[in-house]
Amino acid sequence: MANYLCRTVTELPGYMQANFRVPEGTQVYAGEIYMAKTLDTDLGYGNWSVYLPEVIEDVSKEVPAIVLNGGFETLNDGRRPDGNPDYTTYAFNPGDIATAIRLEQGTKFEISYDAISNGIDVDGLGYLIPEEGVGLLKFVDTLNEVNSKVYLKVEALKHFRIGGKFGGQFINTMVVRVVYKKVEAQPIDPEITAIQAEVVQGLKVGDANVASGATVLTMNTIGGTQPYEYSLVPDGEVAQDNDKFVIGSAELKVGAEALTEAKTYKVYIQSKDSKGKTFKEGFDIPVAAE
Repeated sequence: MANYLCRTVTELPGYMQANFRVPEGTQVYAGEIYMAKTLDTDLGYGNWSVYLPEVIEDVSKEVPAIVLNGGFETLNDGRRPDGNPDYTTYAFNPGDIATAIRLEQGTKFEISYDAISNGIDVDGLGYLIPEEGVGLLKFVDTLNEVNSKVYLKVEALKHFRIGGKFGGQFINTMVVRVVYKKVEAQPIDPEITAIQAEVVQGLKVGDANVASGATVLTMNTIGGTQPYEYSLVPDGEVAQDNDKFVIGSAELKVGAEALTEAKTYKVYIQSKDSKGKTFKEGFDIPVAAE
């Protein structure tokens, strides 16, 4: 029999609490995680604290609440726990109200191995991370390649007494602390790192796509601060065909005369942002013969 334990290690303020009403056809266990975003309107006017449990859709942005033991839990077969002191075997059934706590940074919990998706993999200190699409936490050894906004750091492994004959039965648990992923501060005046360009395909002498005013290349600046200003700048051979083109907004267009020579035209373009940062890059524009 699985033992689902999730309890707070310290007292917490009321604003961190978010209750869930268990939907029909499901059961909820301590240690499961859900988003508390939408109040349960089926409970009518006056409900300000009971939410619909919703699974996480984007772990990089969302912070869930975790279900605690307590309330009117029942055994898996629907019986009330009369005479069974081991509340870690209880479940919340449809219609029950489960108490949850929002995962605020620094909060500590004690969680049993059975309450996570891969408790069998716990082999030391590590981390619990939320999984998208399911209401469960997952144990990982390292945060490499983890993009969760929030995770729980396993700070200690211990045993929790659940009673049993002579009171000597224990389950494996973890003491965990909520941590938010550090967000690197963006520079106030970031540098421009590239000019992305897309050359129009199928350029051909005699076709309308190389006539005067035709767009042959579109540009997008990476980095910097909007808006951007583009210009053709001289730089020897990499800019040898600048005079055959003009720039309109973020597009390179054929100049006053159509392109009549089949070759690879070379241009050199500068992007300048609103802070005066600049970046220059050369581009090739292949034009085929008639």
